Amino acid sequence: MDWSSVFYAALGGGGGALLGNILAIFIQKLRSKSTTVDKNDTLGAGIRGGFAGGLAVLGMTVLPSLYKNMTLPRIIPFDFSDIEEDVPIYGIIKEQSPKDYDRLIAPVDEAIRNNNFTQNNLDEMRVVLFKLMAEKMNFASADTLREMEKQSIRQQQIYKEKKPTICTLTINGEPFPPLTDILSDDDVLREQKLMVKLFTDPPRDSKIVPNLDQGKETFDEIISSSLNELNITNLQPEISEDLANDPQNISEHQKICDFAVLVSTKKIGLSNPDLINFQYYLTSLE
Repeated sequence: MDWSSVFYAALGGGGGALLGNILAIFIQKLRSKSTTVDKNDTLGAGIRGGFAGGLAVLGMTVLPSLYKNMTLPRIIPFDFSDIEEDVPIYGIIKEQSPKDYDRLIAPVDEAIRNNNFTQNNLDEMRVVLFKLMAEKMNFASADTLREMEKQSIRQQQIYKEKKPTICTLTINGEPFPPLTDILSDDDVLREQKLMVKLFTDPPRDSKIVPNLDQGKETFDEIISSSLNELNITNLQPEISEDLANDPQNISEHQKICDFAVLVSTKKIGLSNPDLINFQYYLTSLE
């Protein structure tokens, strides 16, 4: 039971009734030009009752609505400790940057209030999480960046086999559905450990200053050579239910997975300075 929702409904009803009585008294004063309300004035009583009842109903419907759409805060904070235990990176973000944590967890809070977790909620979480990841990667060591590329290769290979359209969506920065039915528990655990490493490992040596121009040069070379090697001319093949079982369309999406794998493989082979420059330039594009 979401007790905050219950409390807001109760508060709305009680607060609405109180406000209704206050407004009714004010109107009654204007009507009678008197500072005293006649207890025997049935019309005045009716006005007060009407306002009290009407605003009580309004309060019971509007305030819960404002609560559900995140306009009103929780009276009793939701306990996310279980989530932080299952997904440690949330607890780390909470400790490192409470404001970003609040933004990250807000879509989950909204979903709980409405008892419905939507794609929009997921997308909002990812926007915050990916932004935080990009910031960390911009200062990560070359070894950490290589580990992330290895993880990316594993995942892209899984997507190619199970749902290649995910490769197309991710590489174009478009929303993609939950991956819980695609990645195994081991894959998820491996990703969580790598996320923790990204957020907790010491940053690269501060003496290493990335070169944006060299990063762009390396980026352009890797992207263009990879496209040429795989003979890819379209990085956004069509995604639709009608083409879900079309071998030609599936093959086009699988080539996008191959492209992502090839790019990551080439990044892994870069020298430390070139890899850091590449990542610095890539982050600058966001």
